Amino acid sequence: MKYLICYDVASDKCRRRIAKYLESFAHRLQYSVFMAQCTSEQIEKVKNKLFCLGNGQADIILTIVPLCQSCEAKMWQFGKPMEVAPICVIA
Repeated sequence: MKYLICYDVASDKCRRRIAKYLESFAHRLQYSVFMAQCTSEQIEKVKNKLFCLGNGQADIILTIVPLCQSCEAKMWQFGKPMEVAPICVIA
């Protein structure tokens, strides 16, 4: 399953930690929007890691949206994504 992962983080330090982690396995579409292909077990690990990286701060927003093949096929995007590399699978 593919997942759209988005964040809104005010703290530069926290935002850099989250971005660096996501860049290690996900395809960056926009500055704070990534897409990754994961199993349900892997996405649970991602959720836990993102929560830890955010230090449980109340002023951050983390969003993960599952995309089935049908939903992905209907996804509309205008403009060129930041990365054009194929989506990576978390090992």
